[in-house]
Amino acid sequence: MEYAENGDMFTYLRKMKLTEPQIHSWLLQILWAFSYMHGVGVVHRDLKCENILLTSRYNLRIADFGFARFVDRGRNPGANTVCGTSALLV
Repeated sequence: MEYAENGDMFTYLRKMKLTEPQIHSWLLQILWAFSYMHGVGVVHRDLKCENILLTSRYNLRIADFGFARFVDRGRNPGANTVCGTSALLV
């Protein structure tokens, strides 16, 4: 994985205000990433701003696949399993 020299989205958002074009770009990048992951059967299960990294050009990279699972489209054991960052599950 490439070095994300601009840190994570959580830290960035505490310091900077996003412009509308930046919001649009980042939203599309997240949607494309998740569309790809789900298309190959990967479910992240812990998306949060701390797990979205920023490259030198402020492009996004999804990180921390510790809770991620491969999902068989025909069978989905664990689809109802609660997991992720506990503070965000309330």
